[in-house]
Amino acid sequence: MALTKAELVDRVTDNTGRNDKDTLILSLLNDALRIVATRHDWLDLYREFESTLDEDDFRYSFPSDMKTLIGIRLISGTESEWLEERDKRWLMEREPNPDDADTEKPWCFARDGNYWELPAKPDDDYTVYINYVKWPDDLSNDDDTPDIDQIDHVLIEHATARLYASLGEFDRAAWWTSEWRRDLKEAIVQDRSRPGWRPQFGESTRHPGSYWLKPEYG
Repeated sequence: MALTKAELVDRVTDNTGRNDKDTLILSLLNDALRIVATRHDWLDLYREFESTLDEDDFRYSFPSDMKTLIGIRLISGTESEWLEERDKRWLMEREPNPDDADTEKPWCFARDGNYWELPAKPDDDYTVYINYVKWPDDLSNDDDTPDIDQIDHVLIEHATARLYASLGEFDRAAWWTSEWRRDLKEAIVQDRSRPGWRPQFGESTRHPGSYWLKPEYG
């Protein structure tokens, strides 16, 4: 079971002997959580977002917390199919003005920042499921727990290393850095062995929208 935000802060305080740095420690823990999320698509962060395609629209928004897109599934009656992803340039060349194009059953899409587009308006209302990996929520309240399970030690070690570095104790910072890097690799291996873990090399793509480009998520 994941430790709470208050417990994580206490562990870093115990490691460093600094009980006057709670605010900084919380910031470092949230930094660690985001860095851990950039290194791997964690099973705990998989989500499926249901949306409806309106026959009057060809442009739709991605979930605001999306980090990695796995795929978009179209429901048509009792059947479902994955929409093919095409390049935005290809989409523009195929149909320069989707608003005036003949309606059709959606079969492909292209990403455009925080949005995804169809080459033409749908010929009917359809349900779609966007399968994706989200960004973890920041820790805030004392009883908050990380969205990713089994990485408490990595967050604690990373925050400890960063706190020591901020205090100019670089030898200790280096030791804790080696600890969190080693334990993160082990945690990723364990997560990939869990039933249900899907993304493999080349099968998922990073989302290029503005929230992906935020510096704090780099």
